[in-house]
Amino acid sequence: MIGNTLAYLRKRVDGHLRTALLLEDDGSSADRVIFVDGDKLEPLTIAQSAISMLVVNVEEERELRSADPYRQMVSTSNNGIQIQQVYPEIRLIVSILFIARYKDYVSAWNYLAEVISFFQSNPVLDAENDPNLPKEIDRIASEMVSHTHQQQNEVWSALRITQHPAILYRLKLVILRDRQPRTVNDLVKTVETRVGEKQADRPGNLLSPPATNREGGAIRSP
Repeated sequence: MIGNTLAYLRKRVDGHLRTALLLEDDGSSADRVIFVDGDKLEPLTIAQSAISMLVVNVEEERELRSADPYRQMVSTSNNGIQIQQVYPEIRLIVSILFIARYKDYVSAWNYLAEVISFFQSNPVLDAENDPNLPKEIDRIASEMVSHTHQQQNEVWSALRITQHPAILYRLKLVILRDRQPRTVNDLVKTVETRVGEKQADRPGNLLSPPATNREGGAIRSP
């Protein structure tokens, strides 16, 4: 599912660059946005004349969870509300580093500017603005990450490569939901109250048990 989302996003960003660069989108030209080659991860090799997408972190988003993540309310056919028991949905944050490696340094930053332009125009991707969004994804919300010099050095040191023109985006998405929710049947006890009926006269009354003496016998009323 994560892979399908990355493939969808790569195609969208690549299509945006093709439009900006006036390239044909019929496959006649090489992709401008590509994935890092899986055979070239150790040591990591960044392809020339392209923008490489590299996932650098995946974490769970828990701030937007509901108060009771194990239950959800859904509307029924008769305009009612039904409570279902579900496993909590998984909200992920995927951090993607877009690395531009071009012989012309200026062109590298111009292409990265187009990546920024894409996310600026599409801060949220969902089924309303793109019917091709994978069905298992509800929405993708993106935000650019600003790193300090120390954080940048840590990223490139971890990758063990020379620093290239790059930008980092965090993608927030709901990727997994319970497909077999279970209906919760709440038991409701109704207490019947009769006007004029004495509390002691109710059969099986548990609210006022009979008083007893020290020997355990019942105390009779005079």
